[in-house]
Amino acid sequence: MYLPPFLLFKHLRVLTIEVPVRRPFTDFLDFTGICHLFQLGYLKIMANNYRVVLPSKIGGLQQLETFHLETNISFSEGVHYQELPSDMSHISRLMHLIVPGWRGLCDGLENMKSLRTLRSLNLCWGSANNVKVLRELTSLTDLEIGWYHGMGISVSCDEAAARGRVVLNTCLEKFCNLKYLYLRRCPANISLGVSNSVRASFCHLQRFRGDVSWFLRVPEWIGELHNLYDLDLTVKEVLDEDVGVLAQLPSLTRLSLHILASPREKITIRGSAFPVLEHFTFICRRVWYLTFEAMAMTKLKRLELVFVEKGWDRYDIVPAGIEHLPSLREISLRIGNCGDRESCRQAAESALRNAVDKHPGRTTASIRCDSYSEYIFDDEGHVVYGGYGSYR
Repeated sequence: MYLPPFLLFKHLRVLTIEVPVRRPFTDFLDFTGICHLFQLGYLKIMANNYRVVLPSKIGGLQQLETFHLETNISFSEGVHYQELPSDMSHISRLMHLIVPGWRGLCDGLENMKSLRTLRSLNLCWGSANNVKVLRELTSLTDLEIGWYHGMGISVSCDEAAARGRVVLNTCLEKFCNLKYLYLRRCPANISLGVSNSVRASFCHLQRFRGDVSWFLRVPEWIGELHNLYDLDLTVKEVLDEDVGVLAQLPSLTRLSLHILASPREKITIRGSAFPVLEHFTFICRRVWYLTFEAMAMTKLKRLELVFVEKGWDRYDIVPAGIEHLPSLREISLRIGNCGDRESCRQAAESALRNAVDKHPGRTTASIRCDSYSEYIFDDEGHVVYGGYGSYR
């Protein structure tokens, strides 16, 4: 529990402190002394499960370019405190602001014109003005936006959804320099009701992740992102034309596609689709609705299938056409809500063995059976509850 006496290091320029996880929420870490490190340019504090005490003001750290905080719970000067130091927006050189999503950003966000990285903007915290002024931060290259409810949160779900629509329909059109965009999950029962209404101006985007409720279907503008190489997308449903939007992305090497509702029709990966894709994760209630045609995904090396299905062992669970993937080296199957039941594992092993036997190359297979599922489906295949775990 020893922290260095910060007053003795007044010429310090870089400070990284990582504290191992111990007993949950039992100890304080007092960082109020960092306000005296006037030459500090880089600050990173990793202290999950600790109460981190920050100074109420750090505007004097005018050399600070990176502020990176990872902690589960935070206090300021002994009082439960969800926001960042009030004068952080006065640090003119700050380029990278990385804080837990449940923390509120300070007012004056529009003054932080030097920001390149902003993680994370909480739609449920602070004034709506923070969302509106986001459009002025046109130098951003790295952005995470989330939906975090918790103690002291007064914003309703409807208001938070309205803010999300402002972000998508107005702010993101201004960001022509973005390379990484993460739209963190909203509650599964809340829909922002946006899909193709946004026109992407961020043509340089390389990595994109959109979680639950941001999109009903694959947005058409994703097809314009020719530099995109990493895509992690959750949507309510996928139709044949949606696959076509994704299939022609020329730089896409990794794709994780999570479909909440049961597919109404076969999802076919046609020949010449996904020309450079190497890693494909498909998360759906009915993974056997997926079909690969000859000459599709010719570079694919790893295929991950994740699904939850009552009575799934009545079906041939492995998608058709696995043998058409010439570069495939690994198949991974993860089954939710089956726990360690031997019957699940045996049926899955049999299906995988048949698929591997058909493949002309040397392909390995692995199975994971879980007792937990992130989503609960009704009889129609629609998600009725979304948990906060993750398949990845």
